[in-house]
Amino acid sequence: MDNRFLLDLCEKIELPPDARRAALRALSQYAPLLKKTVNLPEQKAIALCKHRLFRNRKSGAAFCLAFCLLRAGKAYALYKEKQIPDTVFYDTMRDITVWARTAKQSENINGLIEIGWLRQSLYLHMFRVGRLQYQFGKVDFRALHIPPQSQKQIPFSQGDRVLFIHIPEDGKLDFDLCTSSVFAARKFFETYFPQYHFAGFACESWLLDENNRRFMRAGSNILRFFDLFDGVVETLPKNHELLRRLWHEKRASKRKTANLPENTDLQRRAKAYLLAGGTTHNGFGYLLK
Repeated sequence: MDNRFLLDLCEKIELPPDARRAALRALSQYAPLLKKTVNLPEQKAIALCKHRLFRNRKSGAAFCLAFCLLRAGKAYALYKEKQIPDTVFYDTMRDITVWARTAKQSENINGLIEIGWLRQSLYLHMFRVGRLQYQFGKVDFRALHIPPQSQKQIPFSQGDRVLFIHIPEDGKLDFDLCTSSVFAARKFFETYFPQYHFAGFACESWLLDENNRRFMRAGSNILRFFDLFDGVVETLPKNHELLRRLWHEKRASKRKTANLPENTDLQRRAKAYLLAGGTTHNGFGYLLK
């Protein structure tokens, strides 16, 4: 892999300097193993990365980041074959930076600890088009924890092909940008993946929790995102995604919740809601093609 491409990639996805240095050290230290890993089939490559992460969290995270940068080079060649614009490539690979920052914030590690998620971008299972990401997938009501009664409200059937919408954590959730992204995504997939006939768009997220209306400011970007969909049903009751997204906490007792920081208006409102006994869940939103 051309080092100029890697350095240019780091620059264009705005990878933080500390993460960049950790990746370059790993590229030098584990060069033969990384080259071998990048050329392995997807399942084996990701399993090896996870094993490195399990053996040593710090060095494994740097190894995973180096692997992602090298694998991005392979992905770029496939983008070129399909004549997909460079803007989509670099926007999609920006997810590497998003998760490198998450590793630093949550565990003070320079590298990546979410290699299982990043495989979606690296192996062309997911693309970022504008503000949102779109992943190939099929509707699985059981995996989505959608009750039988709620399934009847959804215009998709079990096994239907859809594009799952994901929201990168690197900017405001502007409603107009999200709307234009959906329109652009429809055109993108019809142009570059015409063989993928999909029934519509779907999104499973804490952002689609009806309970958000109980404490979020009226007219907020998150509540407007809810209105982007044709309909939303409740799923995954009593989850802790709100804690993870706002404070990088997996769980928190009432005492720990009381000590959570209130650096933003949303944190203050969410914290008060949780301390008052409020519960959170995910929602499944659907949008017809």
